[in-house]
Amino acid sequence: MNNHYVQCISYNIQEKRRELGLSIDQLSKVADIPEVTIYKIIRQEVYDPRILTLLSIAKALECSISDLLTNNTKMGNSKDQDIKFCDESRNQDDNDIIIYKPVE
Repeated sequence: MNNHYVQCISYNIQEKRRELGLSIDQLSKVADIPEVTIYKIIRQEVYDPRILTLLSIAKALECSISDLLTNNTKMGNSKDQDIKFCDESRNQDDNDIIIYKPVE
């Protein structure tokens, strides 16, 4: 999958999860996806997530797979949230939107 889509998926999962007030643990339970899988997708460690995984996440987030793949024009420009670029996983506030730099 194109790196652009990996970043969009990561951002959109976090944005939609935040809009619904879901923690990653709650999203994991609603989507019936292991929490570690969701963390890996958010950290962009999964470059080709399975379509059924994305479908489950999208359903849990009350959106479509297309919504997860779409470049959000707010990406990187939001004033009401912190967008952080990180090299590695670390403890983050659940309200922060994290865009991890892909491992090359």
